[in-house]
Amino acid sequence: IRDRWQASWDAYLEQPRRVYLVFDRDDAGEKAANKLVDRLGHKVRRVHLSEEGFKCDPTQWFATEGHTQDEFEELLAQANRGGLLVTVREAIDEFRDIQGTPGIRFGWEDLDTNIAPGLQGGQLFMLLAKSGTGKTLFLLNMMHRARMVPGQEHLRLLFISLEQTRGEWWDRARRIHRFYNVEADEDEAERWWRDHVLIVDRNRLTEAELRQLVDDYTYQMGAPPDLACLDYMGYFARSFRGEAYERTSQAVMAVKGVAKEYRIPFI
Repeated sequence: IRDRWQASWDAYLEQPRRVYLVFDRDDAGEKAANKLVDRLGHKVRRVHLSEEGFKCDPTQWFATEGHTQDEFEELLAQANRGGLLVTVREAIDEFRDIQGTPGIRFGWEDLDTNIAPGLQGGQLFMLLAKSGTGKTLFLLNMMHRARMVPGQEHLRLLFISLEQTRGEWWDRARRIHRFYNVEADEDEAERWWRDHVLIVDRNRLTEAELRQLVDDYTYQMGAPPDLACLDYMGYFARSFRGEAYERTSQAVMAVKGVAKEYRIPFI
């Protein structure tokens, strides 16, 4: 069918509100599926029985590989999630996975009480203060203290420094570690941070690059960051157009969008 679709067949698909395409995912299957997606529009959903580049039709998937009807129905559900609408059940599932579980705490009673049950995936926590009042230092303390909370020792951190160099970050990070551990030396400070944080010290970063570095972090560390820290929003806003207020608003929306998409808490 995929190679011989005729225009006269379009009429058979005018009434159905949803059309599922279950094609092989080799080059020929992908090309044919994309043509039908373009032809039939928003009602189409792709059902993927294999990774892209591999042939796998329904007969092979069920008979040879032994998959079940329940597994196929889950693939249909995944295909439906490609749209914008979500069901109440999906909202409940997310609540149980994220909002219904404890988030990141920082070991400051007042702060942890106010953000209870903790900073969670998809949330954006913004520190507001005048220039020169120690926002960066406070942020680095939050990163350090988060790992000091029992049960959070293995947090994976992403620090995006648009103002400091990597060397300046290390100078502050080692001092903070030695503040909490007065007898620690440089080697111990390095061991504290080494396997738990990756740093970006670009002067300017676009929204697309922010998404890319989250993907790069996931590839390098084996999982997304548990907490991402951006220093600071004003620098990030410089990659957007418009007046200062407009740029900042767009920057906040962009970071919030990445936080929601990747389910990462941002400070």
